[in-house]
Amino acid sequence: MTTTKLSGKQATPKAYLSVLRPVLACAWIERYGTPPPVSIKLLLEAALPDLDNGIREEIGLLLKLKRGGAHLEPKSRLSHMDGYLADRIEGYERLASILEPPSRNRGSALSEMLDEMFISVLQEVWKMRIR
Repeated sequence: MTTTKLSGKQATPKAYLSVLRPVLACAWIERYGTPPPVSIKLLLEAALPDLDNGIREEIGLLLKLKRGGAHLEPKSRLSHMDGYLADRIEGYERLASILEPPSRNRGSALSEMLDEMFISVLQEVWKMRIR
């Protein structure tokens, strides 16, 4: 796995959830094409079709432990979760490597127009002299 948060023979529930959340956010973006929500429950809904029962149970355990609020000691690794995270991270890394980076000039006309609008609002409302 490409993350150091989950290296070793044990991992805390917090470490799993901090790796799981961005993976679920990617699943949300893939499915809906919109910015992902903050709620992990909503993120899970986007990934549910891709999750087998073993992973669902492990996620349920992690969320239950997190909600318990006690200081969470490292626990034995979760095999279903480790496999799922490794597969998804590898897939997203492959996808990211073939995607073209966004062009810096693509939105420049829109940015310039929005800048001008912002400046005109400042000048009109706050009587500021800019430029």
